[in-house]
Amino acid sequence: MDETEHVDRLQQAAEEVRSHLVVLRGGAPFLSPLDGRLLMEWLEAGIGVPAILRALEQAAAKRRERRIKTPLSLRSVRARVARSGKLRVPDSPQGLAGLVEALSGSTDPLVREAAAELAGLRGSGEPLLREALHVVRWFHEQDWSRADREALLEQAAGELGDLRASCDDKQWSAAVEAVARDQLRSAHPLLSATAVWDSLEV
Repeated sequence: MDETEHVDRLQQAAEEVRSHLVVLRGGAPFLSPLDGRLLMEWLEAGIGVPAILRALEQAAAKRRERRIKTPLSLRSVRARVARSGKLRVPDSPQGLAGLVEALSGSTDPLVREAAAELAGLRGSGEPLLREALHVVRWFHEQDWSRADREALLEQAAGELGDLRASCDDKQWSAAVEAVARDQLRSAHPLLSATAVWDSLEV
């Protein structure tokens, strides 16, 4: 692989992580300089995109339980990424068949559309995982677009109510959107990096 191809692959991987982080937390559609450097270190060290995304989702769930108001960042998941990066990438001979079957029975047409997209994927290992996670991101972007965001944000603000006094306006807005997105994602646990990863375990 020449240097240009190597750089292109790193940039594509970095964009997948950035996009997933935005789906998880909302807010600014870019990484901070510190997060950007950390991400490139991980990718250069051979830590795969699926492992990073799985760690991000697990961290997002824990942060909600602990009601942490600072934005989710790559720096905050370093330990999880280090652990996930040591895991073997799953590669079930059945591929995504079990996950597709579970999703196909949904009454939600958008979920069924995601299931159809997943059913059409080919390959194995990390390439298949990355393609499946592209579908997961697409689904959650569409789900957020069609949702009653005003109601979700109001509900999230109510959940975080007693934290308002300790936040400035920017922190509060970011925290409310992150919780609202988390609440919406929680309605579709099978459409997540963790679920896709687990579905490919042998």
